[in-house]
Amino acid sequence: MSHQAIETLIPHRGAMLLLDTVLASSADEIQCRARVREGNPFLRGRHMRSVVCLEYMAQAVAAFAGLHATDPGPPRVGYLIAATRMTLAQPQLTLGDELDVIARRVWGDSALGKFACTVTCAGAAVAEATVSVYQPPRAAQESA
Repeated sequence: MSHQAIETLIPHRGAMLLLDTVLASSADEIQCRARVREGNPFLRGRHMRSVVCLEYMAQAVAAFAGLHATDPGPPRVGYLIAATRMTLAQPQLTLGDELDVIARRVWGDSALGKFACTVTCAGAAVAEATVSVYQPPRAAQESA
């Protein structure tokens, strides 16, 4: 995998850009890293609910789509259409926690897909879910 800035892969900006980097990727999987930072809009004091891991998962899937995009242009918007089998192993995360986010494609193509996702902190599972996503064609997004 060639190194690319996360901003070139996903459309998120500012405080909503939660991922820091792509650690590894393959034809069907991506591994990203993120640190729970000051300015994270989900923080309440020094903590945030672990259900926010769903957004980290969605951004990892977006990075996967960005890495595998075949059309030129800025990163495209995609939609999280379902999350199933979500388990949370701990109730909250803390400012400074370093998260590894893995998304493995179970099936799909460039428009519709399902990913098995895991978020870990210090090697321990924090959250797992299967997410389904949809990314409309660029022409549909540009006309909206």
